[in-house]
Amino acid sequence: MAADIFNLVNDAGTEVFGVDGDGNIDVIGTIEAALSMSGGLTLTGTGLTMTGLDIGGTSTEIGNVYIADSKVLALGDGQDDSVVHNATNTIWTHSTGDLTFDNVLVTGSTIMLLGTDTSATDFQVQNNSAAALLTVLGDGVVRVGDSGGLGLGAGDDFQWLHDGTTGVDLTVTANDAGAYTWADSAGTYLTLDTTTGAVSLDLTTRVTLTDGVASGTEKLVGGVAYRAVAASSAITNTTTEALFDISYTIPADTLKAGTVLEIGYQGIATATNGTDTLTIVLYLGGLGGTALLTGTATDVANDNIFTGTAYVTVRTAGTGGTFVAHGSHTDVPAASGTATNVVEIVASTAIDTTATQVVGVGADWGAAATGNSVRLDFLTVKIW
Repeated sequence: MAADIFNLVNDAGTEVFGVDGDGNIDVIGTIEAALSMSGGLTLTGTGLTMTGLDIGGTSTEIGNVYIADSKVLALGDGQDDSVVHNATNTIWTHSTGDLTFDNVLVTGSTIMLLGTDTSATDFQVQNNSAAALLTVLGDGVVRVGDSGGLGLGAGDDFQWLHDGTTGVDLTVTANDAGAYTWADSAGTYLTLDTTTGAVSLDLTTRVTLTDGVASGTEKLVGGVAYRAVAASSAITNTTTEALFDISYTIPADTLKAGTVLEIGYQGIATATNGTDTLTIVLYLGGLGGTALLTGTATDVANDNIFTGTAYVTVRTAGTGGTFVAHGSHTDVPAASGTATNVVEIVASTAIDTTATQVVGVGADWGAAATGNSVRLDFLTVKIW
């Protein structure tokens, strides 16, 4: 630095202002008036203090600001916010009030760009112990830490979490009535009724189990879809064939390729008149559908019984679906212990699986008489 060419000293002989031959200005003390500079400003030295300094303005912007490693930029009267780069990481510390980023542009997005499009870069929300609670990876994967989870509703009425040991737990609080569904634009696939606890599936294919063995035999999931809990009303004094009033309607789209039905029934002619005959038929699709088991018109006696079991396999589904069936039944109703069974088959037959299908047993008296009475005591429908 060149020697001073101009100096001001105070009464004690101490320099308070100086200008050297290179144009550098030394100020020892405080500048108490507005300072305007048209060129660059370089401030050097230790213990430099600037109070209430405005840099730039609404129409006069400043240039770059460079702050060295581990030097702090502090904001607020009490330095409530500070930003520092420690040569490795950048740390923003906030100590008073809420930390708010307010994007006031109503058409603008708030964006945080990650360094790559791979899992090498991530965005994390950590707790005070630096454990990652929520992580968004650059490849789009979102991770939630162990024992954390997804909670919906003001009271976390619906929770999906992983406890770190036993797998994924789905929790629905007891005070939340209604149902939860898993669905897309094509329809609902899983429904959980939080009032009754019932779970229902609506799938396009049959559900199978292999008992956890990759090469195990697939077993269809299913069971009893309908069982009569009381006997039917009697069919009497008519010659018009009718279904007993205990029957089961298979919902539309329930039957898939490979669906198996097992249908069982039993009934009794409690009263008969003269030589009047009775014909019993098991139907799939109601009276206008397909007869699976057809009895012979028989002059029945009081308390003659009839029974039958049929098996149906759906081969193709849709409006042009097909099925085959076989079964055995008492072709001729008879007294208990004396009735004999016959076997019947149904070759490939058309069925519309997109429509409802009624499973029912029909009765047809050969003559109308108040003394003719028959009822159905038992009907079960199993679906796999």
